[in-house]
Amino acid sequence: MGRIRKVATERHTVTLSPFVRDFVKQAVVTPLHHLPAHLNSFPQHWPLPRGDLYHWILLLDRFDHILEIFNKEYGLDEGPQTQPFARRLLERGDYEEGCDYPRGGADAQELEEHGTSADGDRELIETIIHFSRILLEHCGNRSLYASSSHINDLLHTTSLSLLRLCLKLSLRLAQRYQVARFKNNHPPAQASLLANHYNINLDNLHKLSLPFPKPPGVATSFAQTPGKGKDKATASTAFNSADLVSLVKTPLLNSLKVEMSQVSLSYYDQASVNQRQKQVLLLNETSPASPTPVRRTSNLGPSRDRPSVGDRSMSAMDLGSSPNKARENDSVISSPLSYCQIPAAKISSSQAWQILRDALPTVPSELRYDLLHRVRIAKAFASQHSELVQLVEIRLLAIANLTYALTDSKFQEKIGTSDSEEPRPYHLAQQLCDLLQPVQSGQGESFAQL
Repeated sequence: MGRIRKVATERHTVTLSPFVRDFVKQAVVTPLHHLPAHLNSFPQHWPLPRGDLYHWILLLDRFDHILEIFNKEYGLDEGPQTQPFARRLLERGDYEEGCDYPRGGADAQELEEHGTSADGDRELIETIIHFSRILLEHCGNRSLYASSSHINDLLHTTSLSLLRLCLKLSLRLAQRYQVARFKNNHPPAQASLLANHYNINLDNLHKLSLPFPKPPGVATSFAQTPGKGKDKATASTAFNSADLVSLVKTPLLNSLKVEMSQVSLSYYDQASVNQRQKQVLLLNETSPASPTPVRRTSNLGPSRDRPSVGDRSMSAMDLGSSPNKARENDSVISSPLSYCQIPAAKISSSQAWQILRDALPTVPSELRYDLLHRVRIAKAFASQHSELVQLVEIRLLAIANLTYALTDSKFQEKIGTSDSEEPRPYHLAQQLCDLLQPVQSGQGESFAQL
């Protein structure tokens, strides 16, 4: 993935409008700190006939370069975000040898006068992602876009606004990948198609699409059939984190927000398990096997009436170990769960990147994205209601991405299994229908946008 290697031919250039030619030419030479303003000057409603990505190759290449250096600058290409976004890219610039990008950047005083926020680099990337999505929505030859691997790295951010824009862009890439998959349905070609069109970690997308973790003591209230009277009323009014409609329509109680702001992640320590397995192998090598007891002769009849040696049941020698030894090995293999717990007080008082910086070294590498998203969820519940609405939108966008990126059977396995475990009113299809109902008075602007 990276720079676009194809070049526009004569049949592409004959359809290039002067407006697009001048806009791209100006965008390539615009200083980095002025680039967001230049991109925002483009009409938000597409003013031209359907475009062609061949006309935008020079600008898309600059976008790819900016995304690459942004991910390297903040470590997003290595894992979850553990440092705050600042204005380092805007101050340094994106000059590259052999390109027309301007040298140097802007100093702090110039950025202050320009009204750039303290995390101006994030605003720059969000503008680029938003403009890239507009191009993919209104241009043909979308297979030219070659920056999906950088979009995958951006999914490591703690910023919900940046994550939401990345999923909106990746949704267009998933739609393009589905078309390519239908055209070439040979199994050996699927891996290359996925890498070329949609180089995004599907496991991380699946984690984004799952229902939010339930608070302690509430998860079991729906597992049993409610009884009559008081028990039935208690179960019906209990909070369910899969109830997306309630999450976006009504503010949560403070006590419930505190419960949902906690992070608890359980896992098995693989190093401890490996050590215990070595102990089992050592026990097997040092412990002698139980000898086979000598069988007594029987007076119940001739030996031909007794089963032969090959027909007899397996002895202790055949098992290789005694039942006591097997139980001993089981106790050696079993290891207690390890927990990564972050209290609600720390979630509300610290930045998400600070929490991850302290907690990531304590969990296995394969669980780092799980911890990242748990922290994002907890931080959203501890923040304003608009953050929670963004979180719901992120989950729905992740589900939409998987709808196009997975086959029907895989989608049912990934999404349908967890959905079937919820009560019927909280099934995804029912929740989507309820979300599509007209906005009522008092439900807020954030729900209307969703």
